[in-house]
Amino acid sequence: MNLFLSIIVPVYNVEKYLERCLDSILVQPFKNFELILVNDGSTDNSLSICQRYEVTNNRIVIVDKPNGGLSSARNAGLKVAKGNYVSFIDSDDFISSNFYEANMEFLEKNPDIDMMILPYCKYSDTDNVLYKNDPQVLLNKNDVLNYLFSSKYNCAVWRCIYKIDIFLYSRFTEGRLFEDGYILPEIAQCVSSLVISEVGCYYYVVREGSICNSTYSLRKRTQQLDTLKKILDYCMIKQLDSAIFIHYYLSYSYLIVKAVAQNNYQVLSAYIQDWKSKSTLLRKALLLASFKYKIVLLLIMIAGFKVSAKVIGKK
Repeated sequence: MNLFLSIIVPVYNVEKYLERCLDSILVQPFKNFELILVNDGSTDNSLSICQRYEVTNNRIVIVDKPNGGLSSARNAGLKVAKGNYVSFIDSDDFISSNFYEANMEFLEKNPDIDMMILPYCKYSDTDNVLYKNDPQVLLNKNDVLNYLFSSKYNCAVWRCIYKIDIFLYSRFTEGRLFEDGYILPEIAQCVSSLVISEVGCYYYVVREGSICNSTYSLRKRTQQLDTLKKILDYCMIKQLDSAIFIHYYLSYSYLIVKAVAQNNYQVLSAYIQDWKSKSTLLRKALLLASFKYKIVLLLIMIAGFKVSAKVIGKK
């Protein structure tokens, strides 16, 4: 198989999980890859573990850098990547032994495919939830966009294999949370063909202390709103199916209310003004919304965001 894959693993203070992650990659029957480990200023034994693995495996490339966050680490990996395709694995997660082989064979036989989406499982000590894919090949740009922005896809880059060319001019925005959603419009712009695979499984480990499970500070909430706004604007510009951009509009509306309930109204005024500028969506949203979101929208229309925030509060 004359195909070369770059696997990028950002590493930061994950000594407890790192060996399981690396073992799950190195045990793959598919061998035509480089494994780029980006140590993002770890203060535990993570770098030592990476170096120990490097001694016994010539596929491993270590990038050691000061701490800059997940996006910074991914970008550092992309900078040195030599593959035709790229895959991102978070260092506290792991993959099934059949994650790459059949999928890379398919991509080799279908070189026009820009992106592949794989199944994943939310994995914890107490509960595991498998998210299966209905296998599809999408070759029409509009079909690709409607899928990538639908509820069928959670926009996580770790469950995908991409042509490296997608990242020639796009990079993850550094210092930003919800980075996978924030870069989605740029990725979508570059993807003309897409395959949804039913083979393999990415195990997304749910653990205490991870960024996704931390409480919502003002910074986290506003960056979540920034991501939703960016996606919503893109969906409207591209005139995707109305159900898709209404879904984002409803989420945007609800999260503004939640943010107002938790923070000062004035610091969120820009989002409220942006919401008002999208008033043409309101009627259609009311028609398509679930009962919960209908109540939220009606409250906003009748009483405004301040009162809605007091009513809905932190529920």
